[in-house]
Amino acid sequence: MDSDDNTSTPGTPFDLGDAEPTSSWFGFDRSETTAVRRGASSPEAVPVSVQRVPAGTWSDAHIDRLLNTAPTEGRDTSGLVPVARITGGPGDDLTVVSLRTDAPRFQERLDFRTPPTWNESAGVALGAAEAMEKGHSLGLRHGALQARDVVIDGRELAVAGMGLSLGGTPEADLSIAPEVASSGVPTVPGDVYSLGKLLEAGTSPDSSTPEAIRTLIAESTAADPNERVASAREFADRLRAAGGDALRSYTPMSFADSPLFAIPATVAAPVKDARTSPVVTPSSSTTPVPVATETTRRRVLPWLVGAVLLGLIGIGLWAATSDESAGSDGTTTLPTTVTTEPTTTEPTTATTPPTT
Repeated sequence: MDSDDNTSTPGTPFDLGDAEPTSSWFGFDRSETTAVRRGASSPEAVPVSVQRVPAGTWSDAHIDRLLNTAPTEGRDTSGLVPVARITGGPGDDLTVVSLRTDAPRFQERLDFRTPPTWNESAGVALGAAEAMEKGHSLGLRHGALQARDVVIDGRELAVAGMGLSLGGTPEADLSIAPEVASSGVPTVPGDVYSLGKLLEAGTSPDSSTPEAIRTLIAESTAADPNERVASAREFADRLRAAGGDALRSYTPMSFADSPLFAIPATVAAPVKDARTSPVVTPSSSTTPVPVATETTRRRVLPWLVGAVLLGLIGIGLWAATSDESAGSDGTTTLPTTVTTEPTTTEPTTATTPPTT
């Protein structure tokens, strides 16, 4: 087991299992294994990839940017496969641990016997562009986005490898921007080029692809970086406008529920019904003011109407009686009160003579 001693990253500690045979990726050694968070009540092995980076290849600032892909409370990095940990002391090689998902990649969809439709592929490219724009906002560049780097699980999508190719050596068979292939330095125009190639790979088999999308591909893959679409955001906006409602939509994949991050679930505050909520008085007032709700009005109004009607009837009867009395002798005769004395009935006892 490989622990995170001398780690250069804060966060939840975890242990690595035995790594599988390594392979080369951009000249870096990369292997696959699992990680288990320490102290977990129910330990769960999480698939991860481990990349070895020679000492001095990455700056501290780049390491911090990579660590910012990890989801935390208040930070949304959905759509990017995150880096969970980077270890290594000063002058040592770095061990970079990234989450790994077994969900299908877009390359598998391209390899199907039946190719995807243009709107399906354009939806994938749109989701990838939005994820890449989020990575760009963190200061990261991909450098070599391929169809195998786009993870698709149902209608959820994420981009893997953001920022991990810096300082590496691109493989000759990768479809990447010419200037990135020659310099090895990933750039925003280079990422736009990769997005254009991704869109082209998915839509070229479909003859019904809109002309606006073909134009976007041509402008995104121009040989001169200065003539390409300016950013991943602009690429996404133009693709969304060209495809309209026909585009298949994908939701950015979230990794916040991974046991390696252990982000506590937040409980939303209950929503109060505005019709029955009390009125909030100004801070200068200390007397709460109740609200007369619609329900209260419906209950009180009939009683008020009834009370008013009874009062009017009583006044009318009193007035009629007064008029009648005044018409006889001009005086008002008060009603006579008759007092009845209670009577007491003595019980009668019947005496029966004895018989002989």
